[in-house]
Amino acid sequence: MLVEKGRLALRPNAVSWIRQALDGSSVVEIPISIEIAMASRQIILPHQDLADRFIAASARILGLTLVTSDRVLLDCSDLKTLQA
Repeated sequence: MLVEKGRLALRPNAVSWIRQALDGSSVVEIPISIEIAMASRQIILPHQDLADRFIAASARILGLTLVTSDRVLLDCSDLKTLQA
């Protein structure tokens, strides 16, 4: 969305940039499963931001600690978080 709004430039395009960034890194891409999608609606957040909800639900379902500087996510009692 940031690319579409002109607030971020990824060359040559977003898909290629993301694939190149992930290639050879220790970051693991995970699909949004039905379980994660359903959990995204149960996470208690003060807004309906879908990206935040999927990130939070993924961390919760996978039993991961979410590393973030986002105050909203850090304050979420449903998650294990670590301030970045």
